[in-house]
Parts: sequence; C-alpha cells; structure tokens
Amino acid sequence: MSRAFRADVRPTIGNIKLKELSRLCIIQKCLDPIKKRGGSVQANKTLSLLKQTLQFGVERGLLETNPLSGTRRINIGGKEQPRNRFLSLDEIEYFFNWLKTSTASIQVKQSFKLLLLTGCRAQELTLSEWTHIDWENKVWLFPESNRKGNKGETKDHIVPLTDPMTECLIVLKQAHKDLQSKYVFPSTTGQVGQKPVDRAVCAKFLRRRFDGDQPELEMERFVPHDLRRSFQTHLSKLGVDAIVCEKLLSHELQGMLRVYNQNDYIKEREEALAEWSELVGDYIK
Repeated sequence: MSRAFRADVRPTIGNIKLKELSRLCIIQKCLDPIKKRGGSVQANKTLSLLKQTLQFGVERGLLETNPLSGTRRINIGGKEQPRNRFLSLDEIEYFFNWLKTSTASIQVKQSFKLLLLTGCRAQELTLSEWTHIDWENKVWLFPESNRKGNKGETKDHIVPLTDPMTECLIVLKQAHKDLQSKYVFPSTTGQVGQKPVDRAVCAKFLRRRFDGDQPELEMERFVPHDLRRSFQTHLSKLGVDAIVCEKLLSHELQGMLRVYNQNDYIKEREEALAEWSELVGDYIK
C-alpha cells in the first residue's frame, strides 16, 4: 500500500499537520477523489490504511483521537461488488489489433500481451528480473518475495514459457539493452533502469483511453486484472482441469486438497499454456 500513500495520501493531505486533520478534510481531499475516478475499492482500502495509521498515532500519543474512528467503508467507497468482467475472444482480437497502432510504449504493449498469456498480476510482471528467467529450461520464476501479500500464496510460482511469451521477452530485452537493467520492465524515467516501471502503468494507460470526451477504445471498459479473469475463463472453456487452472493462477488449493495433493501439475500446465498461446497467439502478434 506504499503506492497508495505516494499517489493518493501524500499529495492531498501530506502537508497537513496531524492535529489539524479532520474527518471531513480527509474524506473531501483524499478519499472522495479516489472514488470519483472510479476507484471505489481503492477508496475503501485507503480508508482502512489511514485508520490504522492514525490509530497508531493515537497509541503513540501523537493524536488525542482518531479522526476516522467510526467511519465506515460503505459510506466512502460504497458496497464493493465482485468484478466479473472478462474479455471475449472477439474483444481480445479487437483490443490487441487496436494496441498495435496505438501510441503505447513497448513496455505497455508487451505487458498487456504477457498479462494475457501468463495470467499473472501486473505487480508480478513489473517486479520480474532477468535472472528469474531460465531460457534453457523455458521457465519463468515469480519468487515469493514479489508476490507477498496475496492471500494463500506463499510459494514461488513457476510459469512454463511458450513461444509467444519468449517473443515478448526478447522484444523487451532488445528494446532496453542499453539500460543494462536487471529488470524485465525497467523504469525509463527518473532513476532510469535502476527500478522497475510503475506497476500501474497499464491501468493508467487504459484509464486515459476510456475516459475523456472522445474515448479511443470502442468496447466495454476493462482493467488489466480482467485479463487474468479472461485467462481463467477461456482456459476453463478449453476444458482445462480446475486444479490445473488454480495452479496456473498460483492459487493454493483449498481444504484437504491443500494438505494431500502436492502435485505441481507442471506437465499439465505446460500443455494448457501451449493450447492457450496457440488460441490467442495470432491476436497478439
């Protein structure tokens, strides 16, 4: 949640003294703008984070009372509805055809492709380093340290590389070879090559294309995480076993399966990803 502090808290209320912070001030200056841009879930998460932070201030004697005490999520971001948006194959074809001729950077274009091909989260991709990729054995490691915070996911995750994934990685390596960065997606601004690109780069790109008086995308709005749901939905339609799907999404199995089923299903995952890459490969070229 450090990104929430950098993006939403510090610019809006970061210069206000603790003792001058009121509930109204925090809501109007910080939380309401998050909701207005379509971030209801993020507004609720930021509320929880601020409540915890301010409560720490109370316990340390920096504040007399917590100004957000009693403030409920329902009155900030509202009731959170689980998302069910996924892209049909026609939408996938349309979007990636549009992306080819868009002004998107190489990083953004390859990010979208790899999000669809791997089913990984944006954070997992952007934190990837070249040492995580085993070219010889055709596997991509997503270490536990880059995935910390995802409930029920405490192990390294391995993604078998398909040809389309490898092509994306080669494009990225060639595009940024002069930076000599350890990151697959290096920052090209600020500390160039010294840190990874902002994990929200794709989300920001889509937001700009859907918002405004003249939206550039003629399709139902979606966010990068919806590509992960699209990945899972279409794998299921292909007949991929539910347990294999869970493994591909790096989810821990539930109940007794988690205890007794220690199979990593690597062969089945390879086959499923190969079938998926064959299905969408032409769309993303």
